[in-house]
Amino acid sequence: MRVLLLHNESQYYGGTEVQLGRLVAGLADSSVHATVACVAGSPLAQALPPGIATLALPANQPFSVGGLRRQLRAVSAAEFDVFHGWGARAWELTSLAGCTRRRPTVGTLHDHPHADYMTARRQKLLRWCARFGLDQVTVVSTALREACLQAGWPARKLTVIHNGLSSPAETPAVRNASGRLRLGFLGSLSEGKGLRDLLAAVVELEQRVAGRWELHVAGAAQDAAGEALMGELARTYSTAPWWSRVHWRGWVRAEEFLRGIDVLVFPSRAFETFGLAPAEAALAGVPTVAARVGAVPEVVLDGRSGWLFEPGDAPGCATLLERLVNQPETVAAAGAAAREHVSASFPAGKMVAACAAIYSALTHDGR
Repeated sequence: MRVLLLHNESQYYGGTEVQLGRLVAGLADSSVHATVACVAGSPLAQALPPGIATLALPANQPFSVGGLRRQLRAVSAAEFDVFHGWGARAWELTSLAGCTRRRPTVGTLHDHPHADYMTARRQKLLRWCARFGLDQVTVVSTALREACLQAGWPARKLTVIHNGLSSPAETPAVRNASGRLRLGFLGSLSEGKGLRDLLAAVVELEQRVAGRWELHVAGAAQDAAGEALMGELARTYSTAPWWSRVHWRGWVRAEEFLRGIDVLVFPSRAFETFGLAPAEAALAGVPTVAARVGAVPEVVLDGRSGWLFEPGDAPGCATLLERLVNQPETVAAAGAAAREHVSASFPAGKMVAACAAIYSALTHDGR
């Protein structure tokens, strides 16, 4: 079976692209012959595993109808049994390719259907593709499926296939020489990811257990709003006596960062379609204190593999962290439970097998 995975993002590389790499690497060991259609020279094209077949797409950012036509000509030049649009930006191309070549189509969604960074026109286009252009739509969490249903997408086409995780090599944790509880934050530094709430929580935490914690922040501002937020927070807190215990690490490898913390704090205010940072932490045996948003409760089992608080509730977050400072033995137990949960629930092989099953069902349906 020949499957063309379409991904026409030319500028960015993130969790969506990591998942595509894991999928095609897994499909290489199956009866599915996968080719990735991506923009030549894009971050994805440079990061794909060696030996993966690719089809070069012309760039089409910013979007234009002419650019879409050029991409359609490129993907129509070879014969495939299934077209799979990986990410919402590729859905219109996937729908058109399936229509012109009379082949079944799949679209995978990693974004909320009404995400605030999508224009109203893009949201309508996604809904049209889900209703008429695609034969199947896979979503990365049960919470995202519910959001799609609320947006009026057809239930019969929606299938949950969680993101797949690759278990890291067993590496020893970095010894905690300070004796403090090492908190960590991993992600973009923004309002949506809850950075303001995180610092409000540690202000509260310091009042309760002064000097018994430290915070390690991995990530960077991604836009002007993030830079402005960083400047505001520095002006507000840089003279506080605890500020020296906040360590700004920039972008670092997640595996390396997680080895040096005890608890991940994930205070996101935005809808999380999966919760990749808590999942990666869990694989490393690090439990998470997280806001109850989107799919996070599917990754973090409250009271077992981590702890949840309501988004924006900095005092509630501080209360959970205070408990962990005073009861450090619960951290190790939750970390072990977290690893067990995500290893069993979200292995990359499970994602690969589920996608292969959809391809097989579509091609044997006579479509």
